[in-house]
Amino acid sequence: MSMRDYAVDDYGVVLDDEAFKYAAQVLNQLDELCEDDCYDIRDEVAEALNLDMIGNFCGEAFRVKENGNCDYSDALTYNDDCVYFYGLRSPTLLKAAYKSVDEIAAECRAAIGKYLPQTFDYAKHIRHIVGTYYG
Repeated sequence: MSMRDYAVDDYGVVLDDEAFKYAAQVLNQLDELCEDDCYDIRDEVAEALNLDMIGNFCGEAFRVKENGNCDYSDALTYNDDCVYFYGLRSPTLLKAAYKSVDEIAAECRAAIGKYLPQTFDYAKHIRHIVGTYYG
């Protein structure tokens, strides 16, 4: 296996620290050691929720607006970090992946909603993940 940079171009609902902490509590995996820093439990939570993960990732995750375009002013930046997300269907040249943001939210609620707060704003967490990973 060769070690090199690989391109990443994906769509997903990226979970923030609060979502991870909440999911860890639901899964009974949060202890006093990670009250302030939940990085210790991310792998376990990601596995339980069947999330996608890209390690050694350098790039950005741009928020996707209601119309499907990227909001380049609202980006999460990663520098040799791990990005965890619920992977979404990707569009093709001649076919849209979803009809609306509501359809994406409904899919996510059905898949991982019982692990997230009822107030979790799925639309706000839909991201276009672009960059590279080393592997």
